Amino acid sequence: MNRSAWRIAGAGALLLVSVAAGSWLAALLLPMTGAEAARLVGALAGVGAVALVAGMALVALLSRVLRDALVGRAVAASAVGVVVPAVAVAVLARLMFVNVEHDLPLLVALLVSSGIASAGVVLTVQLVTARRLRALSTAVMRLAATEEVPSAGGRTPPAASPAIGGGADELSRLALALGRLEAALEAARRERAGIEQERADLTAAISHDLRTPLGTIRAVVEAVHDGVVEDPDEVARYLAIARREVDHLDGMVDDLLDLARFDAGAVRLDLRSLPLQEIVAEVADAMSVQAARAGIDLSVAVLGSPPPVRLDGPRVERALGNVLRNAIEHTPRGGRIEVEVVDGRAEGTDGVDGVTVRVRDTGEGIAEDDLPRIWERFYRADPARPRADAEGGAAPGAGIGLAVVAAVVASHGGTVAARSRLGEGTEVALCFPRGAGATG
Repeated sequence: MNRSAWRIAGAGALLLVSVAAGSWLAALLLPMTGAEAARLVGALAGVGAVALVAGMALVALLSRVLRDALVGRAVAASAVGVVVPAVAVAVLARLMFVNVEHDLPLLVALLVSSGIASAGVVLTVQLVTARRLRALSTAVMRLAATEEVPSAGGRTPPAASPAIGGGADELSRLALALGRLEAALEAARRERAGIEQERADLTAAISHDLRTPLGTIRAVVEAVHDGVVEDPDEVARYLAIARREVDHLDGMVDDLLDLARFDAGAVRLDLRSLPLQEIVAEVADAMSVQAARAGIDLSVAVLGSPPPVRLDGPRVERALGNVLRNAIEHTPRGGRIEVEVVDGRAEGTDGVDGVTVRVRDTGEGIAEDDLPRIWERFYRADPARPRADAEGGAAPGAGIGLAVVAAVVASHGGTVAARSRLGEGTEVALCFPRGAGATG
C-alpha cells in the first residue's frame, strides 16, 4: 500500500472515530429520540468529512506556500483548528437546537478566540522547535563537511527517512544532514581501518626486512672480530658484503622518509628545466656495475629529441634508481634491461603528453592480479619469494620502492603505468608532462 492509500485509510478511520465519539457524547448529555440521533450521526459524518477534506487541502496549500517548513505546517494546522470547528458549529446549529440569533455568534466567537490563543501557543512551540532543529542541522552539516565523502567506491549519503519524508522542512534537512554525516563517519572509519592496517603492514614489513641485513651485518662483524676470517681477501669480501647491506638499509630509510614527507605534504620540489635523457643516462651508468655483477645487459636509448622538462633532479634520479634496481632484482642472469626515453605519451599513462621513460626487462614478470597494486606501499606481489640481489643473496625490501616512484612522479604532475606477463618480463613507464611541475 502506497503513502496516499495509507493517508486515505487513516482519514477514514479518524472520521469514524470522531463520529462515534461525538454521537456517544451527545447521547450521554442530551436526551434524543432515534430520529434526532440519526440526524446527528449524519450531520457529524457530513461535517467531519467536509472538515477532513478541507483541512487536508488547506494544510497542503499553506505548506506549499510557506515552503513546507514546520512553522508553515503549524500555521496550517492552527488555521484548520480555528476555521473547521467554527464551520462545524454553524452547520450543526442550524440542524439541531442552538439559538442561531443569540447562541451561535457567541459560540463562534468563543471558538475563534480559543483557536487563536491555542494557535499562538502552537506557533511559539513550533518556532522554538524549528529554530533548534535548524541549529542542529547546521551543526551536523558542518561536522559532515569536515570529512570527504568518497563518491567512487563509497556510499552515497542516505536520503531522508520515509517516515520523515523527502520535503524541505527542518526534519527532512536534519535527516539529510545525518545521512551525510553517517556516510562521512563510515568513510572515516574505513580510512582509519586502512591506516591501522597500513601501520601493521609497515611494522611487519620493516621488522622482517630489517632482520635480514642486520643479521648479515652482525654475522660479518662477528666473523671479522672473532678472527674466523683472517685472509685479507676474505676480510675485504666480508666488509664489502657488510657495506652492501648498509647501503640497503640506507636506501630503505630514505624511502620511508620520502613517503613520510609526501604524506605530510612537506615535500618542496626544486624544479629546474633539465634534459630527462641526461638524468636517465647518469642513473643507468651508476646502476651498470650492479647489473654487470648480476649478469644482466643494461642499455639506454633516446628516441626522438625530447625537450627539457621542469624536474626536481635528485628526486627523479631516486625514482629511476628504484625502478632500475627493482628490474635488476627480478631479472635472472643472462637477461636484459632496456631503458628508453621517448618524446611523447606512453601507452597506459592516462593521456599525459610529455617525455616518457620506459624500463623494459626480461624478468620473471608480474601476475595480472598483482599488477594494479604494485604502486601501493608495502605491497609485495609474493612476500614468500626472496628477491635476488646483484650478489645472488636475498635483497631486502619493504615494498615501498615503487610507492616512492609513484609519489615522485605524481608530485611532478605525471603518471606511472606498468605492463607485464609472467615469465616474459615487465615494462614500467614514467611520463613527465611538458612544463611539469608542480605540486609540492
